[in-house]
Amino acid sequence: MNQLYEHGTLTPVAKPIVDRVIETALGSLDATSDNKVLRGLNDALAGEIERLNADVATPDGDLQGPLRVLRELRQQLDELLALADGHALCRQAVERLASVQGQHEIEMAALQASAEVQNRKLVASTLARVQKEGAIRKSLEQYQEQLAASNLAREALSTTVTTALKRLALATSTQAQRVDSVETHLASLVERQRECELQLQQVCGTGWAVYLERNAVPLVALAVAVFALGLNLFG
Repeated sequence: MNQLYEHGTLTPVAKPIVDRVIETALGSLDATSDNKVLRGLNDALAGEIERLNADVATPDGDLQGPLRVLRELRQQLDELLALADGHALCRQAVERLASVQGQHEIEMAALQASAEVQNRKLVASTLARVQKEGAIRKSLEQYQEQLAASNLAREALSTTVTTALKRLALATSTQAQRVDSVETHLASLVERQRECELQLQQVCGTGWAVYLERNAVPLVALAVAVFALGLNLFG
């Protein structure tokens, strides 16, 4: 490589060779990527080496030094090409990873959106269940209040019926006592009637006038007793 340079500049022999290599490379390059640049330089060097090999036997000068330097330069370019190929493979892998990552991000966004939808559905379902449970609880409270009111009404009715039954029993007892009293009076009246009949039979021969005159007071008492008995029966 030092044979190409002398005091930091190209030697008169190497300068036109390198200029031709660069010119040839630049004429065939596509500057879109470093890999293509290196391949263009490599192809230019290969062509220049072949040309120098063809001219090495001419009496114009010794070209073995420049050829050796160009071969070394080409070897270095081959190594750079290998590195560039590796770099290209790495870049492709990175691009694939970026694509996969982008796809994963899209899938994650879709999953997140689906999770949000499911979360909203769950919240809506929970809210509906809570509202339904609240309505059921309210209906149960109303039913319990109605049941308590019904129990109070039933207790009041039971108390009223018990009081009425007691009053009926008392009235029945009082009526039974009155009936017993009336029966006693009736028995007494029947007995008096029998006595009156006997007396009538005894005085039939003496006449009604004498009988009425003698028994006016008992007859009046009998009439008053019958009247009182009627009042007791119908009063």
